[in-house]
Amino acid sequence: MLDGFPRFRQRTCSEGRRNGPFGPGTATLQPRAPSAREAKIPASNPIDRALQTDKGRSRAVSAGILLLGLLIAAAILLSGDRRRERAASKIQLGDDTTAVVSALGPPAARCPPGQMTHLYDRFQGGTPRVARDAALARMRRETATRWIYPDDRGRNDCTPHDGDAEIGLDRDGRVVWLVPVTGRKTLVLPDTI
Repeated sequence: MLDGFPRFRQRTCSEGRRNGPFGPGTATLQPRAPSAREAKIPASNPIDRALQTDKGRSRAVSAGILLLGLLIAAAILLSGDRRRERAASKIQLGDDTTAVVSALGPPAARCPPGQMTHLYDRFQGGTPRVARDAALARMRRETATRWIYPDDRGRNDCTPHDGDAEIGLDRDGRVVWLVPVTGRKTLVLPDTI
């Protein structure tokens, strides 16, 4: 024992090879001989050898993977959420309800203005607290109803979730403010608010 630590017996080289680094029976494996199928594949292409196939088949597999990636990208870009996001981004402040309905369809939920505290975090970054409070107070006065377009049509509650579009309308049916996509886009307000 050296300074309170037990002394371990050092293994010899022959024990290390026979037992291996992880105990008995785990000795270093010798590389296996290539199968007859692998022997036909040129040694110059390690990808073809790993796939156990020839160059034409390897290219077909690569093309299939590329096609699958393109299909997934197209599905994401052409999904209903993205179409609704683009349509909501085209709505301008001051548009009337007919323009909103023609762009997004009928709303899933028509809600009273309420306190609208959920919009507090939707302002652009760096907006001072005093400015946020003043803008929310004015929005509460000017908003007669809120239209909510959920990302999935199954919901129709008055609390917007991430991915939902929310539009505030005044008594004349004009857009006062909007959030094109909750969680991804900031609150759009007129300069007067």
